Amino acid sequence: MDKKIVFITGASSGFGLALAKMYINEGFTVYGVGHTDFSLEGLNYFTCDVRDYDKINEIINSIIEKEG
Repeated sequence: MDKKIVFITGASSGFGLALAKMYINEGFTVYGVGHTDFSLEGLNYFTCDVRDYDKINEIINSIIEKEG
């Protein structure tokens, strides 16, 4: 079975949070980023500014390394 993985920006509020909850409920591995500290069961969350290209690149590379 293929892994179902999703990466969401703005995952701590609004539409991003709604998407995170939906994908978690559907059994996806969910990674998200946002600019505030946040916690949600089932969400692998990183705090950072999405305009920080180097940090986003670092996060995505760590996810690829972990998930394959």
